[in-house]
Amino acid sequence: MKTLSASQPNKPLPGSRPEIPLLPAVLSRRDLVVLLLLAVMVFSNIAYIHPAGPSAISYWLLGGASFLLPCTIITRWLALRLPGQGSLYAWVSSVFGSTPGFIVTFGTWVAGLLLTATYIEEVADYLHLLYPAYLSTSTQYAFAMFLLFCLAVGISCLPLARLKYVLFVSCLLYCLLYLLLGAGALEWLLQGHQSAASFIRPVNWYAIFPNNASYFSTIIFALLGVNYPLFLGRELREGQAGLRHASTYVWWGAGLILLFYLLGTWSLVVVLPATPETETLTAFRASTMLFGSFGGSLFALALACSDVILLVVYLLLFSRLLVTLAQHHRLPASFARPNRWGVPLVSLLIDALAVAVTSAVLFVLFPLLHVYELNSAVTRYNNYELSLAVAIILLLTSTIILFVLPFFIRSYGSQQGASPGLRWRKHFPFFFIALTGISTSVIAIWATLSTSWVASMPNRSWENTLLMSVAVTLVVGWLGGEYPRLWALLSDQQFETEKERMLREQLQEAYQQQEVLLMEVDRLYREQARAATTDPVTELPNHRAIMSTLNVVFTECRQRTCAILFVDVDRFKRINDRWGHQVGDCILHEVGQRLRASLRADDTVGRYGGEEFAVILRDTNLDLAMSVAERLRRALEERPCCWQTEGERHETHVTISVGIALYPDHASTPDQLMKRADLAMYRAKQAGRNCVCIATA
Repeated sequence: MKTLSASQPNKPLPGSRPEIPLLPAVLSRRDLVVLLLLAVMVFSNIAYIHPAGPSAISYWLLGGASFLLPCTIITRWLALRLPGQGSLYAWVSSVFGSTPGFIVTFGTWVAGLLLTATYIEEVADYLHLLYPAYLSTSTQYAFAMFLLFCLAVGISCLPLARLKYVLFVSCLLYCLLYLLLGAGALEWLLQGHQSAASFIRPVNWYAIFPNNASYFSTIIFALLGVNYPLFLGRELREGQAGLRHASTYVWWGAGLILLFYLLGTWSLVVVLPATPETETLTAFRASTMLFGSFGGSLFALALACSDVILLVVYLLLFSRLLVTLAQHHRLPASFARPNRWGVPLVSLLIDALAVAVTSAVLFVLFPLLHVYELNSAVTRYNNYELSLAVAIILLLTSTIILFVLPFFIRSYGSQQGASPGLRWRKHFPFFFIALTGISTSVIAIWATLSTSWVASMPNRSWENTLLMSVAVTLVVGWLGGEYPRLWALLSDQQFETEKERMLREQLQEAYQQQEVLLMEVDRLYREQARAATTDPVTELPNHRAIMSTLNVVFTECRQRTCAILFVDVDRFKRINDRWGHQVGDCILHEVGQRLRASLRADDTVGRYGGEEFAVILRDTNLDLAMSVAERLRRALEERPCCWQTEGERHETHVTISVGIALYPDHASTPDQLMKRADLAMYRAKQAGRNCVCIATA
């Protein structure tokens, strides 16, 4: 189990993949208050609790103190200290790990499916009261549920930047309904009517009823959801920094919720006597008594519209749980990817499809099959109550997890070396509040299990049915959620495999490019080395290469002989002056090639400088050197050098003068040998050119 410091920064969870595009940040504190009021403040909760009379107000105050206040304080406390911008998954995962985070988030989403499905049935029930002739058969009832749900889905798919204004106006109108109801009840009393229940007798404020436990669990259920707006925490303006200011929505929302619940409960207790009937019928009768038949119908229609908006809010909130799981790569990335208007359409449609299937099974299929051997209306009502009870247990369980989180977060004092005792004393109020919330949640779960909400079902049967329903819901939900989770894992694995393959290909390509570059570098190096030792005009070794080769030959020829032939082109200046330097270069190139062709393979010829060439002969003697020199001279003398300029062919005869120096006869060092050959070449020039002279000893 992990612990976190209160100052821990907002870091992504381990194993994060490349970032999925974030949803547009368009929400403010006011929008969170609106979402909280619409998600938590449900009129049917008041209608259910009103038979308790004045003690219902005591229940609301008790629930507000023991549950709503702890939820408010702990939610804000966690929002300021844990990463994830209010994300339920991020909160639980940062403390207990990713698997518990997924289980808690998924269980909350399944509970959201059940809640959304039950409120589809409640909207249809309102319409059935108003227009019974049009919803007389199960088929008509199912069709009405389908149309209402499609309307809610269509509204929820609007861009959040526009949808928030629709929700704001709806919230104002919804709060106005409570104010009208309260004003109507007050006018009822002022007109001289007697209150249906006495508020004067103290015993009525703490009366004991057979279904007290179910009343208490309903109160706790009605106050659940303080943290729901934070499911959209990543869409808050200014991100985590903006959450510090926006998280104060809990105080405004919680205060208004308790105030309107008290006002609505007082109004119903004043007007209606405690009679067992459905929540929708209770609301309809109360509004009819206060506002007349037409006004009552309008009030019931307004409540039906408010439930449609509630469906929109639930679709919006609980689909964001899928977005969160997808952003943390527990579901396919497509669940979190927004469309061009910034709406995560895939997650909304998946959530809507799951709600549609759940609603069809509970309120269409089961009634058609006459489950419980009852008529369709009774079966629908029983499934309604059972679904709410299952949702309460799941949601209270996830709420208990939230209350547990503060015990595993290190405070600032402990981080600075404070003792554990000081830490507990410093944060005892928060721990006490968390324990109060845990205790209340456990009691509410026990109350939900121990007392049947269905008149025809004994408590023992209710408990067994409820536990089995919770287990079946979790199993079916888990199996349904495993496919997308495994698909996400498989997609991540395929992504990693594809990434590794691409990296290998890129690495292989890099290796190949490196080999090409190395070959190119080697080629350039060889060309550079060759250019450093090659004459560009004749393509023969240059002066530097000749001297280097001569030194090597001298080293090899310590016990042998070698010779230098120093060759000079006769009257080359005249060629340059007459034909130009370009023709002169052509003549030098051809001279070099003829000299090279007239030598042995192991002999060396190079351009010494200007029109002078040097020939190095290995393993030779004076006679052989003379023979080679004559061969070179004849190679130039016998055939003229040719070239073309401007399409015309030209030729000229070229002769050479050659000087020969032999090692060791004429010199003992390379420089001396070259100098002797040079002097011999000048003697050949003086002798009339086109001849060979041997150096003197």
